[in-house]
Amino acid sequence: MAINESKLKTGTLMLGGTAGTPPALPTGGTEFACQATNVRIAPSFNEEGDSVETLCGDSLAPATTTEWALQGTSIQDFTFPASFIEYTWTNNLLTVPFIWKPNAVGPTFSGNVQVRAVEVGGDVNVRITTDFDWPIAGQPTVGWSTATAATGATAGTPGSWTPAGSLAPSSVANLIAGTPGPVTASPNTAWTTGQYVQTGTAGTGGQAYWNGTAWTAGQAALVADDQADEDDEDDSTVGYEKTSKR
Repeated sequence: MAINESKLKTGTLMLGGTAGTPPALPTGGTEFACQATNVRIAPSFNEEGDSVETLCGDSLAPATTTEWALQGTSIQDFTFPASFIEYTWTNNLLTVPFIWKPNAVGPTFSGNVQVRAVEVGGDVNVRITTDFDWPIAGQPTVGWSTATAATGATAGTPGSWTPAGSLAPSSVANLIAGTPGPVTASPNTAWTTGQYVQTGTAGTGGQAYWNGTAWTAGQAALVADDQADEDDEDDSTVGYEKTSKR
């Protein structure tokens, strides 16, 4: 089985408004995804009482309850109107709806969370952040991801995976190997200069293109075009030298 990797990126963190049914966002809520550098939902477990053993050898385990919290880190924005910090201070100890999507195709978590004012300030003349840890009322509702693996890829800079909302192969190696399934290139002819698709691996190491017969790592079309230009220059030089000798 291939390794599957998920990352927090292009997600959503909405607070307030009127709660919607996932994956719908709360109506009238405020989006704070662009301030957050870390978001997570953390369960904690509490055991009440001790285990009890009876005469026959059977035993009862302590009663266990689960508490949930919305935790994370935000870039401080106290000079920006309608800032995250202002929201937490204005709504301190109020319970509001929230919805969180870790990424564009991932699951959706929603529920009601008690906002607690976050700290303000820190070191001078540096980018400062503040942490939050807010209790969630009950267990969050989760709409688990229903995204399927991509079956196609359309050329671009970068290109896109099809069908819309599908998951890209986690790496170029998996794309080439057809894991978890083969991906059909569009167009099926050699892609042109600079075109590629980005797999689940970030950076240039995650880029691939269709060379007309197979998936190839990187933007090798650029290399091919550069080589063709060099060949043309060599031909021109040879022609010039022959002309000069005449």
